[in-house]
Amino acid sequence: MNKEKFFIRLVTTNIICLMIFLFASSELFIRKLVLNSDEVYQKTLLYKKRNSKNTIWGDSAALYSINNMKNFLNFSGPSDNYQEIEKKIKNYYENKKGGKVIFQLSLNGLAKYRDRKIRKARLKLYFEEDPIFFVLNNHYQKRLYKYIITYIKNGFNLINKNIINKDGSISTIMRYVPPTKKKVNKNHKYLPKDNFLDDKNYKALIRTIEYLNKNDTKICFITTPWNKDFREKEIDMRKFIKIRDFYKNLALKNQISYFDFLEYPLSNIYFSDGSHLNLEGSKILTPLVEKSCKEV
Repeated sequence: MNKEKFFIRLVTTNIICLMIFLFASSELFIRKLVLNSDEVYQKTLLYKKRNSKNTIWGDSAALYSINNMKNFLNFSGPSDNYQEIEKKIKNYYENKKGGKVIFQLSLNGLAKYRDRKIRKARLKLYFEEDPIFFVLNNHYQKRLYKYIITYIKNGFNLINKNIINKDGSISTIMRYVPPTKKKVNKNHKYLPKDNFLDDKNYKALIRTIEYLNKNDTKICFITTPWNKDFREKEIDMRKFIKIRDFYKNLALKNQISYFDFLEYPLSNIYFSDGSHLNLEGSKILTPLVEKSCKEV
């Protein structure tokens, strides 16, 4: 009986020690190897400093398309929906008046896939001090396995092909390879819903505009470019007529300047994929946005 108790205690102790080791090593891995190259975390550091009243908000298209604009910070985030943008803007400008906001009106901003749940773990990184243990934050828990596998595959190195700019934007040197034949995806995830007026993201967008207007913050709407081959060969642009008209009317109703660069003529070398610009493309669009929104 004593031997059985000893064995149980030994196994239990070993399991506890193993769990502590895995927890500690995971935390160390995140702190030493992940955070420096983590686009989200690096942006949260800028966000918490609140060094500028002039900001840029949108999804990954705005994140990659507008780089290092003078006197602006770019808080656009990968797949950010209007609900998340609303929360981040209201928190950022809570004790600020005035300033200027460049707001990306994404053509896929009211698509069905944007109805996902708000990423609370990610927002927590923006709104609160750094956690005592990053490994307990759901944002890193979900990605830890992927980080480790990538680390091993890259020869024990976390290689980030993207450049994290000082303003919070991201640059990539990837280049878009367009399809040789036309093959339109009828169920592309970018397609907006037929009826989005009861949509949570639509309501969040309206509330955000109202909030910024009451806060005396000037607003400039933009829509970033989509590649011509992407528009003609991969997606049915007729499905976007309604939302493009909606954005134009929204701007007119609120007396907000809107610059739609969707069809701006840029060759394939300036795109990283069909709907995102690369580093060279951002060098063309950024001055255009700056000039267009300057007088707003």
